[in-house]
Amino acid sequence: MNKIKKLFIKLSGRDEFYLVVLTALAIVTHFAWFDPKSILSFGDWWHWSNSMVKEIGSYWRPWVNHVGFGYANIQISLISLKSIWSFLVKLGLSSDNAIKLTLFIPTVLLGFISPYFLFKHWAKDKLIAFITALFYGTTSYFLIKQTNHILLGFAYAIAPLVFYSFVLALEENTLPRWLIFTLFFTVSIIYEVRISYITSFILFIYFISFYFRQLKKYFLSLTLAGILTLLLNSFWLLPTITGPVSENIASITGRSVWGDFLFDITHAITLQESSWTNGSPNLSFIIQPTLWHFWIVPIIALMPLIFLNKFKLKEKRLILFFGSLTLTGIFLTKQAAHPLAGSYNWLYQNLPGFNLFREASKLFQLTALGYCGLLMFTLLFLKRNKAKRIYPVVAIIVMFTAIWNTKPLLSGEIGGLFTPREIPQDYHLIEKKLTKDQNYYRLLFVPALTRWFPSTNNHPGLDVIGTIALNWANFIQSQDLSGMPGKEDIIQIFEKPYANKLLDMSSIRYVLIPGQSDKDEDDVFSFRDRNRDFFIQELMKLAYLKKTDIGTKNIVFFENFDYKPHLYLTEEKETVYKNVPYQTIDFRPITSTEYQINLNNINKPVYLNFTDAFNPDWKIKAGSFNWLSVLINKDYFLANKNHFKNDAGLNSFYIDPKSICQKYQCHQNPDGSYIIKLTLFFRPEANFLLGLTFSSVTLIGCLIYLIWHFLYEKKVKK
Repeated sequence: MNKIKKLFIKLSGRDEFYLVVLTALAIVTHFAWFDPKSILSFGDWWHWSNSMVKEIGSYWRPWVNHVGFGYANIQISLISLKSIWSFLVKLGLSSDNAIKLTLFIPTVLLGFISPYFLFKHWAKDKLIAFITALFYGTTSYFLIKQTNHILLGFAYAIAPLVFYSFVLALEENTLPRWLIFTLFFTVSIIYEVRISYITSFILFIYFISFYFRQLKKYFLSLTLAGILTLLLNSFWLLPTITGPVSENIASITGRSVWGDFLFDITHAITLQESSWTNGSPNLSFIIQPTLWHFWIVPIIALMPLIFLNKFKLKEKRLILFFGSLTLTGIFLTKQAAHPLAGSYNWLYQNLPGFNLFREASKLFQLTALGYCGLLMFTLLFLKRNKAKRIYPVVAIIVMFTAIWNTKPLLSGEIGGLFTPREIPQDYHLIEKKLTKDQNYYRLLFVPALTRWFPSTNNHPGLDVIGTIALNWANFIQSQDLSGMPGKEDIIQIFEKPYANKLLDMSSIRYVLIPGQSDKDEDDVFSFRDRNRDFFIQELMKLAYLKKTDIGTKNIVFFENFDYKPHLYLTEEKETVYKNVPYQTIDFRPITSTEYQINLNNINKPVYLNFTDAFNPDWKIKAGSFNWLSVLINKDYFLANKNHFKNDAGLNSFYIDPKSICQKYQCHQNPDGSYIIKLTLFFRPEANFLLGLTFSSVTLIGCLIYLIWHFLYEKKVKK
């Protein structure tokens, strides 16, 4: 027995012991995330197939075209993460495991390990740091976000590490420390800018609380860190600020506050997420009763504030800092509840950046870090003073409440991304077929797209519900375009006299009706009066669609044989209201934002039609093309007046060979016709490429310096 006690004492004095325990807890509670055979998909986290991930670098740019008719990308920053996925898949890893290695596993490990190092720095006590990390990594908010919104979970998990690197940078004020902080902070921003906004607030309050009087000392370091952060993020900041993405973001941040009914003061104080039941989460947007054990940590955390005069001056300041974080978090996460019920809405409308938080749950991060700091000082106080016998009791109680929160993970009740899924065999078959087929076309799902469809930039998937709401609203008369239309609203688009032409112009080759799923979250027929057999019967009546068999068991395919290509010519304006003959052309996609086009033997004006959604930033350049010139020359492209939205909501360009060839280099044939080289380009791509250059050079420079510094320090120590 004494040997075991001595071994425990020896091990408990080492970081490795606690890190192994935290890692073991992460593996046990998140076993599916570490299982190389598991497939994880739920809610907003749709499945990414191998074929999707392989080519992701070519389409995850300022314009994303692998879904629907394309759209301006508001998450350009994720290209850095998704490019790593693509690289790993090309090396032979499955897309599921590539995503686990770069997102899922780091989320759960950092959720425990990053707070351990942060609070060990102040506590100078490994066991207390362990207990604090255990609490932070098992908050109900963090666990709920892991069931669905994994990017939010990652940003929450890395926040203490960002904070820790900032604290070290301030204490040592050396270039390597500031570079390390900048890199960690950039990773956080790239994964989730909203949580990083909260982290920035925490860092700002910390600096003001402890270092504001030394602003002159830190001015250059802070300025350098700020400039480097901007440069590292310029690959997504530049196209976001200058392109149509800013308009998309404005439309999102311009929405009103939502979810007041999911927040109250007791849930804010206890840090209990509204759907948490300690079993299967309530997904019906009904706030759940506050569980008694969630009161334990808030009550214990009061102790440092009550006995504030028992602490040293620096500790007092830290206690007040963490106390202010806690109070701020509680005040904000009560949302519209009393007291000051209207304060959240006022902040949402008036405080810059606060409109990123349409509902308050993301702000639980403030409360979580605040409670961690207060909990740390509670345990330190008990350990130092005459209450040494109480210390282990309190420590055990806190650890028990934290581990109790993992009960639904261990039992499997929590569901979501903790439950492995199985891809229906039909989708494997579809992926094989589409991978072999190099022709461009879209596949339209009735009524809704499913999470398992391998949607790529060469074969985008779309669905009637989303397309009606975003692109085809002017073609139907419906009382409900909110996203839940009934079967009559859905089917009427196919019954219009121009329906065949609309599908042709939209490059839609197949119309699909998915199988009925026994999983509620996958059943696209579960809303309103939708009926799968109804859709099949109605589509069977249409002369322009023919039911076809590609070998799928449950997914029904209808083929539209006269669909048009992604890019084509017409001699008159394209329209859905009459048959317009078209001519195929020679073109090559470079990325989702650039196409090289050859027009051969053109002797009269024509219309170039491009079947992505209309956006005024799509431009045509005749002759040679250089993306840098886009940034310098305002008149680099053909005139805007030649670009218009056709009645299908897609892009059409008027091409006059004579006027073009008077200004740009063309080849004229003996018969007087022209060979014209064109580049179709999405203008924000130029800002993306410029920003990517800045970001890449900055990243390489930072890494080279850090490697050099590490090797130099190692050499000096020898």
